[in-house]
Amino acid sequence: MSDQGTPPSPQPNPRELQARIEDFERRLEALHQVSLALTAERSLDALLQKIVDLGRAMVGARYGALAVHDPPGHVIQFVTSGISAAERASVGVPPVGRGLLGVNIHEGRSLRVHDIHQDPRSVGFPPGHPPMRTLLGVPVASKGKVLGNLYVTDKEDGADFSEEDERSLTMLGQKAALAIENAHLFAELERRATESRLLYEVTKSLNSSLSLDAILQTIVDAAAAILEADKVLLRVLDETSGLLRGRIAHGYVHLTPEQTTIAVNQGAAGWVAATGQAVVIQDAAGATAANRWVLDPEHIGSFAHVPIIVGGAVYGVFSIAYGRPGAVPPGALNVLQALADQAAIAIRNARLFAQVTTERNALESLFNSLSDGVYTLSLNRRLQRMNYVAELVIGQPTTTLEGHPCWEVFQYFDEAGRSVCESACPLLSYFQDGRMRPPREVYLSTPRGDRIPVALSASPIRDAQGSVTGMVEVFRDMRRQRELDEMKANLVSLVSHELRTPLSHIKGFVSTLLQPDVEWDQETQRDFLETIDRESDRLAKLVGDLLDMSRLEAGQRPEPEPCSPAALVAGGLRMVASFTRDHRILSRLPEDLPWVLADAPQIERVIANLVENAAKYSPKGTSIDLSAVPEGSMLVISVADQGIGIAPEDQPKIFEKFYRVVQSGYRTPGTGLGLAICHGIVTAHGGRIWVESAPGGGSIFRFTLPLTTDIGDGER
Repeated sequence: MSDQGTPPSPQPNPRELQARIEDFERRLEALHQVSLALTAERSLDALLQKIVDLGRAMVGARYGALAVHDPPGHVIQFVTSGISAAERASVGVPPVGRGLLGVNIHEGRSLRVHDIHQDPRSVGFPPGHPPMRTLLGVPVASKGKVLGNLYVTDKEDGADFSEEDERSLTMLGQKAALAIENAHLFAELERRATESRLLYEVTKSLNSSLSLDAILQTIVDAAAAILEADKVLLRVLDETSGLLRGRIAHGYVHLTPEQTTIAVNQGAAGWVAATGQAVVIQDAAGATAANRWVLDPEHIGSFAHVPIIVGGAVYGVFSIAYGRPGAVPPGALNVLQALADQAAIAIRNARLFAQVTTERNALESLFNSLSDGVYTLSLNRRLQRMNYVAELVIGQPTTTLEGHPCWEVFQYFDEAGRSVCESACPLLSYFQDGRMRPPREVYLSTPRGDRIPVALSASPIRDAQGSVTGMVEVFRDMRRQRELDEMKANLVSLVSHELRTPLSHIKGFVSTLLQPDVEWDQETQRDFLETIDRESDRLAKLVGDLLDMSRLEAGQRPEPEPCSPAALVAGGLRMVASFTRDHRILSRLPEDLPWVLADAPQIERVIANLVENAAKYSPKGTSIDLSAVPEGSMLVISVADQGIGIAPEDQPKIFEKFYRVVQSGYRTPGTGLGLAICHGIVTAHGGRIWVESAPGGGSIFRFTLPLTTDIGDGER
């Protein structure tokens, strides 16, 4: 060795060498543990805690801390080591990255300080902070991007931090940066997996649920989970009031969704509803009044709103909020808008479903309100539905006959008794030539054995493309129509006969009196004129009956006023005095009868018709009794005779138009309108009319009129 060379360094003694080897092994073990944590630990919070614990142990420090910050330098996570929970609580809020800590954050370089209190860059410690003197801080950086800083204070042996400590902690900081990036990446992958799963749940809910609130609840829950929002609110525009009504909420304690209702243009959400544009406010406290959250402003630090758009129109607003400023995550609008689009689909589907349900119910009501029997068939002639009338005719509900062949349920026959289902089925006939047939009169055989004449018609059911998917068949019960036709025929025959007879008599006697070659004596002339007068009265009564019946059917209402029952009976008897000369008329009305509310001329007509009817069907010399008695709020007036009586089977029909009782030995002229007119007049007065009779035992016709407490100026 040259004398002029550098003198050799002193060799460390074995004890120092052993200590250095142990220190080196400790540092390697710490780095190894960090490497293991990188691959094994998925929780970012647990990983950060392990890094700061290992860093403190690696350099033998009493305290350690790891801060993670966002790009602007705000501390978003702060992890400590060597400080108790009580000491941590006494420190208060985490540091904001000023002073010595800012060197690591903003300058991106390491820092070793002998005495924190003496360093001019120090800004001091908050009250309650543990005393610290020495400091070693390194940036937590990756690829030139500073993610935070790792620092330790006060070595256990009281020495200053060495260059070796700095190199070791710097390596740990690099490992920590990689760990943080990996943890963020894993968290992002988990977030996206969660987002995909929740979006799938939302889509599945759309396809499986008809409850709008259930679907919207799923969407709100998904927004809260994906975006980790403190509050989520979905408002729907009320088409009637024009207000944005809270529908579904998450994170509200003191407010119900209904209490979050606002007007359009009120606050940021109202502005979104009015313009259809999304908005993000990262600092709710600094927002203008027009851009505030509107509700719970003291609990909102940042928020976002997106419109719910259906067919180009805003149907609501979807909102998220956080308790601290700057918390709305990047990409939140995209997620929120995607969920809002799902809400839009749900709202549109719900409104379409409500519209379809309303229209279906209206059609169902129309379907069942038809007076004709209606049913639908599939192309293979199987029964699908029946309306209420068809169910009554068949005697079974649709539910028991659905899917049955139509020819088994509705059996149609022609006049000859041949099956129409086999020879002229409307559905088969349509498919033969594509033409619809006019209604055809056939007979429907019911399960009860009835043979009902019906008019059968059919029409194809087509889908949206115009293809025939089935057939609707309608049958109209023709029994009433046939009765009306028969009634019309009888009316024409009856009226023509009743008119012809008096006209023939009048014409005959007038022609006889006018013969120039015959000189009639005065007695004969008077007899002829009396006959002409009588037949004229008969003709006038017939015309009057027809006119009265027409007025009643047209809905002419009576004009009632207080009337004396005795006066009404007397007026009715005067009208038929000429018809009752051969009978004894007995009027048994008490003098103290209460008065009634009646249209006097009409009720007098009722009494006259009943008395005349009694005279027609009673032998000469018999009596006709009239009586009245109060019953509750009504007065019952009775007309009794000693005539031939009425058979039980005729009694329900005698108040029908043109119905006349035919009994052996009795054939009286008339049109069968008298009792029908009585029924119409009494019913219009709010009363009722009925008969009590037996063949050979006479008849009692009774009718009621409402009583009144008002007394008129005198009897009529």
